[in-house]
Amino acid sequence: MSEQCTGHRSAIVFDLDDTLFPLKEYIDGACRRVADYVHTVYGLAIHNELLEARFAETNTGAETEDALCGLERAIVTALGRHFKTIDVSLVNRLAHVYRSHVPSIDLYADAARALALLRALSIPVGLVPGGPSQSQRIKVAALGLAHLVDTIVYPAEMLGGNRTEAALRLIELQTGSPLAETVFVGAPHSSFDSAKQAGMMTVLIRRATSTHRIPPGNPSPKCDITVPSLKRITQLFTAPGGLAAAA
Repeated sequence: MSEQCTGHRSAIVFDLDDTLFPLKEYIDGACRRVADYVHTVYGLAIHNELLEARFAETNTGAETEDALCGLERAIVTALGRHFKTIDVSLVNRLAHVYRSHVPSIDLYADAARALALLRALSIPVGLVPGGPSQSQRIKVAALGLAHLVDTIVYPAEMLGGNRTEAALRLIELQTGSPLAETVFVGAPHSSFDSAKQAGMMTVLIRRATSTHRIPPGNPSPKCDITVPSLKRITQLFTAPGGLAAAA
């Protein structure tokens, strides 16, 4: 058992996608908005093709600032079944429709309960939504998370090399809780390496309905603990030997 598991814990930081809400809902709604646009302008039905291509791109790895082209590739794949040539300006326009749409999404029930309990326990809660900040900001607003957490930092908006670690260091300053005493919770695609480098305890939430899958040939993230939901996450702060109790 690592030192991070046995030490004092005073704060918690969450990733967003498939951690606090089902990313599938966002992708489905975004693809439908793009498909509606294409149908209105060109009279073509591409929703199922775009959805299939988008999930295929999502499952190749994390949706980070280094993988922005995944969406564009999915759009090109879907359009390529109907057009012999595809104008770049059309792809960019559809990508904007996708990323700027206001989604109809909800927190996982266990996530909503966990955030409420953490607030009741006065545990500082941070959020580091990995991925393109435009769409992540829209998701955060749609979920009402600004009122449920203490601080939000978007790694894509940080400067320097390791943007996620920089975001975590900023959260450390804002919460006043050392990262060595802070828990990082994320889904299979989350930046666990950055959290570990910062000295944080890491918790992998592996939901049965997770949108992101571990790409074939890639190892599963090595975290201090793996859980199927956030149902018992507060026991990391309240139960004696909290890690074992929450496992």
